Amino acid sequence: MFFYKKLRHEVLISPEYLGPKLKQTIRRRLIDEIEGSCINKIGYVVCVTDINDTTDIEAGLIEYETGHTSFMVTYGAVLFRPFKNEVLDATVTTVNQLGFFCKAGPLQVFVSRYNLPGDIREGFDPNQDMWVS
Repeated sequence: MFFYKKLRHEVLISPEYLGPKLKQTIRRRLIDEIEGSCINKIGYVVCVTDINDTTDIEAGLIEYETGHTSFMVTYGAVLFRPFKNEVLDATVTTVNQLGFFCKAGPLQVFVSRYNLPGDIREGFDPNQDMWVS
């Protein structure tokens, strides 16, 4: 469910931020862009844990059209990636006659009434919006 992985990301810095605190600016921009995002086939980035200023930030390349500088940054991140048939602790958020929605961190899950046990499957009470057995 939770993993630690080293990843790479390209950070674009506009010319106005090229100055004495460049490495801090690159770190802040990386964290703002990456934390809370979902990376395809890797997972949801919970937090960026480490960026070494001396080895993980490569020299920048200037884009001639815009003047922006592109930096490749290697960083460590904690990732959330659920797998098929994995059991999660979740909080029920919405209940209706077709099933219910629940939330486990950034993940929203729908459980169909056909996936419920047999004694509960036909036990939806529309007056109270709940499933009863």
